Amino acid sequence: MRDIWDALGLHDLVGADGKPFMCQDGSKGRYIFSFCMDGFNPFQLKQAGKKASVVGMYMICLNLPPEERYKLENMFLVGIIPSPHEPKKEEINHLLSPLVDDLIDSYCHGVWYSCTQTYKRGWYARCVLVPVVCDTPAARQVTGHTSATSTNFCPYCILPHNKINNLDKDTWQLRTDVDHRSHAIEWLEAGTETECDTLFTHHGVWHSELLRLPYWSPIKHTMVDSMHLFFLILFKCHCTDIWGMDSEIDDGDGTTADPVLPALLSSVDVQRAFIALHRKPFETLGFFKAQTLKVLVTSWGINMKGLKKLVLLAVLKEYVSDY
Repeated sequence: MRDIWDALGLHDLVGADGKPFMCQDGSKGRYIFSFCMDGFNPFQLKQAGKKASVVGMYMICLNLPPEERYKLENMFLVGIIPSPHEPKKEEINHLLSPLVDDLIDSYCHGVWYSCTQTYKRGWYARCVLVPVVCDTPAARQVTGHTSATSTNFCPYCILPHNKINNLDKDTWQLRTDVDHRSHAIEWLEAGTETECDTLFTHHGVWHSELLRLPYWSPIKHTMVDSMHLFFLILFKCHCTDIWGMDSEIDDGDGTTADPVLPALLSSVDVQRAFIALHRKPFETLGFFKAQTLKVLVTSWGINMKGLKKLVLLAVLKEYVSDY
């Protein structure tokens, strides 16, 4: 899949008339938007001054081609939440409420635009908001779900946090939209703040304004964006923890390959020793065989034939200290 439209989700969306939402009849426009919310420091990365966070809320029209969607002139700035602090928990609902009101009207009744660039005599359109695409904290707040470190850490199943290492997916009891909405309504109708807190602790759900959208699914329509999930987390982890890449190590600009001992250098043992060499504690190198350590030393053009493991470790330690 190269685009969100390659999946079935958006095509399966049902309109207020009970027909597929994207079923065009030639006289009505049907537009699907994604929603994003993220905070940023208005003072950029300056260390001086008071810390502050401004939150921007955006909508992206998924009907546009991928190369056009995220151009500044095509993005809809829904609102700006001023600094100094981001809204707490359900406080975001007060800011989402006007947007949801407009979306309900657009979904149920549609909106008539008296004139557009293409349709000079007017154009009738319906709009929906489907995927919520944020980082994890923002996604949990917008959708009314507890944090990723709480007991109910998963927005897709009810596996408790103390069983987070359970990788047998057949034992994961999946959440459902029906249960989520039921718990959210129960929280909304609670009589006291204490009762709300008790329900939230038990179910890990509070009421989100997005639940007023009849078509919106808190389970299926929530996702973490690729920047936060892959580029800032998984790819970074893979490069630093698995490949041992480190900006503090002077290992060249990546334009040339190691010319010495390519076969030996590619062995798993040598790769692990290389990673251990640039990490603390240095003593972990002592667990590798002398032959493995000799390959590392020899790759720097140093002839160490016949020397013992302790000598090799001393050379490697001096090599690291030179950084």
